[in-house]
Amino acid sequence: LAHLRPPAESDYVRVDTGVRSQDTVSPFYDPMIAKLVVWGEDRETAMRRMRRALKDYQIVGVPSNVNFVGKVVDHPAFVRGDLDTTFIEKYHDQLFTKPSTAHIADAAAFGALYVLLQESKTFPATSQDPHSPFAVTSGFRVNYAHKRSMTLGLEIDEQMKNVLVDIEYNTDQSYKITVDGGDPQTVAGERLEDGSLRAYLHGQVFHPTVFQHKNALHVMCGERSAVFSLPVQDFSMSAGDSKTKIDAPMAGKIVKVLVSEGDEVAQGAPLVVMEAM
Repeated sequence: LAHLRPPAESDYVRVDTGVRSQDTVSPFYDPMIAKLVVWGEDRETAMRRMRRALKDYQIVGVPSNVNFVGKVVDHPAFVRGDLDTTFIEKYHDQLFTKPSTAHIADAAAFGALYVLLQESKTFPATSQDPHSPFAVTSGFRVNYAHKRSMTLGLEIDEQMKNVLVDIEYNTDQSYKITVDGGDPQTVAGERLEDGSLRAYLHGQVFHPTVFQHKNALHVMCGERSAVFSLPVQDFSMSAGDSKTKIDAPMAGKIVKVLVSEGDEVAQGAPLVVMEAM
């Protein structure tokens, strides 16, 4: 369990669980990690509280049925109390739906905002002079707006799809973000103490939680939730001449060769010294 944040408990919401964040869920025991219990004066009130609690439940690291249960609780037949053992089979196509393009775009915007805010926090700390103009991440440019792109991966129907996010830096510390060539949206935000974001999008305020686990970016914000894979730089052998050539991550100059032709080298041993920038 890389990240576990249950909803806040109250007189109306109870979470019965025996696990915590960073615990290991073993396959040798019951896979149920928690019971979520809500109470209301009537069915409508109880379901409203259940919907809220499910949207607030965050689990990263193991698969869960939180989103599926949320769709069940939202279904009109469940609201009416029209239930039997064929419920899932009967309403399968309505319960197993794909997220809308608009919601994926919003989730991608939240993911991009998280990356940008992370950069603004960590990049200056890596500089020998944090006050240097080259250590800022505001995207400041003379006479033109700085633009960049990032590609996120999204699994749809068991196939990976690239989601292209174009970012333009505004002068007021907001961003103009365009997802897959759609309409550009102005996005701004900040990180809160609890790790979530306060994000401004579509003239509304959202509070998504974005958690990076390994190479995946988990965006959790109700219907605007998705799991994106981050691009991984590949510095392995090039396809054209994979046995004799490697590609450096950037242009540079070889200043020292540490081995000679015919030498035997161990895996991981340095071969050359290259200077860049």
